[in-house]
Amino acid sequence: MHSEFLPQFKALSHTTRLALLELLRPGPLCVGALANTLGLTEAATSQHLRILREAGFVKGEKQGYWTHYALQAHTLEQVANGLLEMARQPQPLDIAPQESASLGTP
Repeated sequence: MHSEFLPQFKALSHTTRLALLELLRPGPLCVGALANTLGLTEAATSQHLRILREAGFVKGEKQGYWTHYALQAHTLEQVANGLLEMARQPQPLDIAPQESASLGTP
């Protein structure tokens, strides 16, 4: 797969971050509401949201004292489309042949 999706795969590799995305599907929420729902501290929730924001999955918008986070569905669609493209048009891997010594053969 294209290396441009590595940050997105990293962001999706944690169950808490997947739960945050699910909670944001209906609409924007603040860190406190997300933290309370998941039973996490606001600091831990903020760290997960930072990773999701850097991967493009969420966007934060200041509203008074609070930042409300909203799902960026287009990023999910881009990753899904990239996976579909990979499934439809498999490309050969560029793997260098291994030397016989590394395989334990004479």
